Amino acid sequence: MILTLACTTSAPALCLPEECVLFEARELAKAGSRQEAKALCGTLEGIWEDECWFLVSDTLDLVGEEAFATCRMARSFERHCLGHALTRQAEILMAEPGNEAAALRILTDGFARHYPLPRAKAEAQHLVDAELSRRDD
Repeated sequence: MILTLACTTSAPALCLPEECVLFEARELAKAGSRQEAKALCGTLEGIWEDECWFLVSDTLDLVGEEAFATCRMARSFERHCLGHALTRQAEILMAEPGNEAAALRILTDGFARHYPLPRAKAEAQHLVDAELSRRDD
């Protein structure tokens, strides 16, 4: 917590420069400045860049092709990023009853980008089942 605060307070020396860029990208994304946030991610390297792309995808609540493209940039965190994006996609698709089959198909296709088809189907079914159980609560 102190490192996060240090980026915007009187003790910036306590914050890693990469961390400050990461938090700035998140703030830009929160403000809706998606291109500026993504541009900042491109100034980082290694795990910092990967984390930045993941954070920006989550902060912008990306879904669909934009999420897939952004998550690819999150290399080390690509699968986690994709999982978050597909969870958001499931919530959107399943908001209306009757969309279960379409949701299952779209989610399976999304997971199949990174997993063998049997696992992709299982992951997609899990998300659909989770959304259906939320409806019952």
